[in-house]
Amino acid sequence: MDPVKQRIVAFVDLGHSKTTITIAAFIKGKTKIICHKSDRNLGARDFDWEVLKLISAEFAKKFGDNPMESPRCVIRMLDAIEKARQMLSSVPDAQLNIDYLLNEEDLVRTLKKDEFEKLINPFIIRFQELIKRTISASGLNVMDIHSVEMIGDATRTPKILEVTKSLFKKPETVRTMNSLETLARGAALQAAILSTNFQVANFIIEEHNALAVHLQYTFQGKSMRENEIFA
Repeated sequence: MDPVKQRIVAFVDLGHSKTTITIAAFIKGKTKIICHKSDRNLGARDFDWEVLKLISAEFAKKFGDNPMESPRCVIRMLDAIEKARQMLSSVPDAQLNIDYLLNEEDLVRTLKKDEFEKLINPFIIRFQELIKRTISASGLNVMDIHSVEMIGDATRTPKILEVTKSLFKKPETVRTMNSLETLARGAALQAAILSTNFQVANFIIEEHNALAVHLQYTFQGKSMRENEIFA
């Protein structure tokens, strides 16, 4: 890492239930969080739920029994849907096979990538808007961003990759970190930095707070803000 010239990296974290876009600047021994935006209700579970609603409605129409009324059936369908979604990252269609789903009836269904992308299109639009808001809030030109790091299982969805590369104007994204270990490793490193029981290399982290903080005091029944007191 260059000790003088900073490198700006965008982190796209699309997990099971939440999406976070973070832009950070790195120089040797220091990192600064430039911008951080989240959508806490946008994740892979939303993709899976759209497929679940479709196939359960088809099953109910065909056999007269609604599997959505059985928690056990819902869990089995979501498990199969998750595996199919992961397969669609590399193949044009995936098979959904669930034996004896309900009342000894099987669920057999082919899920095509085009069909899947059409189902999740509203969430893709939300993902696009989140990236745009993050880039705008950072005040940066996308060409100033060196690379885009992808984190989270759902970032392997082809449409997510396509949108990310298009908006950040990058030919490729990178995966230098293990998605399953990223949070644990970061938390362990931060704990070691703060602890007096460990010796680690000096590293400065400049956090970003998107929410304004105000202090308010009350004297003799009158409420005054900090800037009023020290004006």
